[in-house]
Amino acid sequence: MMKTMDIIIPREFVSDDQYLLQKLCVVNNDFVKEGEILALIESSKSVIDVTSPADGYVYFFSDEGDIVSVGERLALLASTKEALQVEIENSNKNSQRRKESETKSEDVSLSGVRCSKKALLLMKQHNIDVGAFDGLGMVTAQDVEHYLSSREKAVKATVAPSSVNRQKIIILGGGGHSKVCIDILRQAQSFTIAGILDSIQDIGAEVLGIPVIGRDTMPELLKTRESGISLAVNGIGLIPDHRNRCKLFERLLEAGFHLPNLIHPKASIEPSAKLGEGNQIMAGAIIGSDVTVGNYCLINSGVVVSHDCIIDDHVHLAPGALLAGAVRVGRNSLIGMGVTIYAKVTIGSNVVIANGANVFHDVPDNTVVKI
Repeated sequence: MMKTMDIIIPREFVSDDQYLLQKLCVVNNDFVKEGEILALIESSKSVIDVTSPADGYVYFFSDEGDIVSVGERLALLASTKEALQVEIENSNKNSQRRKESETKSEDVSLSGVRCSKKALLLMKQHNIDVGAFDGLGMVTAQDVEHYLSSREKAVKATVAPSSVNRQKIIILGGGGHSKVCIDILRQAQSFTIAGILDSIQDIGAEVLGIPVIGRDTMPELLKTRESGISLAVNGIGLIPDHRNRCKLFERLLEAGFHLPNLIHPKASIEPSAKLGEGNQIMAGAIIGSDVTVGNYCLINSGVVVSHDCIIDDHVHLAPGALLAGAVRVGRNSLIGMGVTIYAKVTIGSNVVIANGANVFHDVPDNTVVKI
């Protein structure tokens, strides 16, 4: 019969190594039944129930709001309260021994602060300044892990900007692409959408609840800018002649608007990637390591831009386009849906590549590639 048992953080998804401990559903020393929900952990995709594998008394080693790793011991389960207390005492003693052992191991001095080698490695991995540990005689890996957990809690606890502090923004165009922009802006929670400027929709018509407040003419743009609204988004996606795409942005810039990057929370952008301004990166897009994206580009849903690619201004990558490593795409080019481009290929400026094409060689400026 079970005396004590560790409850380990499971791996639910291949891509997730850590989870947020969202909620503890019972308290320490409670008696729980087999299958009872003990805790809720939040992954990048969903909230997961952690259930008890047997009847017994439970004790947690983490608190709500902690970041817990796959394979980490979340809790202890014991058949009796006595067995639970004995195991808790043993765990505390072992933890103290580990800390003392680490403290006695080889250490280094960084800006006058002594750090164990494990602690120093963690600090370098997470870009933590040693000044965060001023006052500690010796910084151990456990200290760094505690700091990381506290920092993650602080990030999670950050309150979304109130509507009072949100910046007003307008959308140029009221077609299908504007709906995508509206959804992203709402999820960003940093903006208040003041309205849409469009020359096709009736004044007062609504797109996903956002009213059309004027036409997309230069006088209307100037009037809107003079009202104090300084931010704008291009809500026009595909246009008949892609070479005219840059003109839409030029009108907004000429009217004095600033165009922020619009990035869907489900897009994946590596830290080493560099983005200009006014870019739109949609759900499911992947921007790889050391990629450079210029200004006013549209990188649509499901696009993969692999490492070391360079994307010039006003490029439109349609849904599902796949660029291998070190591809270059010139200014004002359109890469169609489902296009694949081989590694190190250069695509010129003002190029249009038809949907589904496979490109293995360089494409010169002003070329249309058909299947």
